[in-house]
Amino acid sequence: MDRKEFAIPKICGSINGHTIKEVETQFSDAQKNGIDMLEWRIDSMASTHAEFMAKKEEIRDCIKIFEECGKPIILTLRSASEGGLFHGDTAGYFKILKEMVGSFEFCMVDIEYARWIERGNIRADIL
Repeated sequence: MDRKEFAIPKICGSINGHTIKEVETQFSDAQKNGIDMLEWRIDSMASTHAEFMAKKEEIRDCIKIFEECGKPIILTLRSASEGGLFHGDTAGYFKILKEMVGSFEFCMVDIEYARWIERGNIRADIL
């Protein structure tokens, strides 16, 4: 990144709704309040890979909301051990991220330190 990009800090708002309605509300609030980029805490909607699979349609509806915003979006799946809501194993963690990255052009994916140390080269796991 060019050093000039850091001259004025960007404001990142976190979207952590548990339902599409909550995500819509948070997204609308972000749009009204001058948020420059968004972090989508997908662990708020899916605490395990099985729950992710069960909520795929609702998650797809959320993606449609984000497609319209034109703002950079960071994807985060935070484990309970790091303050999040995800209780799944590492395999499930990377399955969710891989599917999410395949469904939307996120500007960044937040990977927990313990996960990338455990897996090594994670690019193959999510890209």
